[in-house]
Amino acid sequence: MSAVNLASSTRFGLTALRNVAEQMEVSQKRLATGKAVNTALDNVSKFFTASKMDGRAASIDTLLDSVNNAQTSLKAASEGIKGIQGIVKQARALTGQALATSDTASRLALSTQFETLTAEIAKVVTDSKINGTNLLNNESITVTLNEDGTSKTTIAGVTVGTIAATANDWAAEADIKASVDALNTFSTALEASATSFGTSQALISVRKDFNSALSNILKTGASELTAADMDAEAANLMALQTRQQMASTALSIMQSTESTALRLLR
Repeated sequence: MSAVNLASSTRFGLTALRNVAEQMEVSQKRLATGKAVNTALDNVSKFFTASKMDGRAASIDTLLDSVNNAQTSLKAASEGIKGIQGIVKQARALTGQALATSDTASRLALSTQFETLTAEIAKVVTDSKINGTNLLNNESITVTLNEDGTSKTTIAGVTVGTIAATANDWAAEADIKASVDALNTFSTALEASATSFGTSQALISVRKDFNSALSNILKTGASELTAADMDAEAANLMALQTRQQMASTALSIMQSTESTALRLLR
């Protein structure tokens, strides 16, 4: 009977060591990942709730990529309009110079500069294309603002017209004033386009900030739901290591006692 009792004690010691090793593995994993819930086995409710929150955050982050692309296209269009407005300003200066002189040769030279300058508008429009979209060439963008697609906005493109060629090489004052009128009409349309893009930019920026904040809230919530108490886990690991040493020592003593008893029975 004594031999049976000694074997039972040994088995008990081995079981205790195995339990401590398993608990240490859990603590080490928590310390390595920073999470107390790494699988559904740790906590079903928290694991799937956190997974759902992370999934929604990922969907929102995908939307942010689309919003960023739209913002980039809007910025390109806005910069294009600024460039064109700069051309219009220079063109106005040329009409002013032409009205200030009655010399036909001077007016001809100025009208030639005017046409060369305003022809650059079409090049600016072409160069405003980005990410495959050119809002200044009547191309539009539809942006999805939430993950279920129920909120969308369309950024309508515009057609930037052209300024009519100078009539009669600006020989008469009426011809110059006709170009001034054309500049005014063109400038008014350009300002309306700039205002429209500004409104779209404001809306998208607001939704982008909201979506970014919401994504961060979801990620933080999921993290807090599954996070481990690192101080507590570190302390627990140290305690388990101590228990492991004690259990090993106890097992060694049990085995030594068992061997001594067997020798006495012989």
